[in-house]
Amino acid sequence: MAERSSRTRRRTRTRRRGRPRRQRFRIRLNAYDHRILDQSVRRILDSVRRSGATVTAVPLPTKKNKWTVIRSPFIDKDSREQFEMRTHRRVIFVSDPNQETMDALLSLDLPAGVDIEMKS
Repeated sequence: MAERSSRTRRRTRTRRRGRPRRQRFRIRLNAYDHRILDQSVRRILDSVRRSGATVTAVPLPTKKNKWTVIRSPFIDKDSREQFEMRTHRRVIFVSDPNQETMDALLSLDLPAGVDIEMKS
């Protein structure tokens, strides 16, 4: 069988020998109000740290959606109004979770207005 060229060669992840792959997952949080988002992140970090797992939090860039609307219903196109909606985002990485960590996360009561997405 002919060898593959460097372009078609598949890249494989190299792992250090003897070191098992760590189990981890991420939690993405979105909210329009940054205060309740920070409060939710603090609650999650406290509960995960109490359970013994390793946790890190990273703030992501804020998404800004802007709309421009004509103020008048009939005339005066020069008179416009601008609206903006900001979506604040955070991501939390949880490494080496155990059953106590999962129970703590499922029992958390977070405020309304915070969108939570968990992925492994």
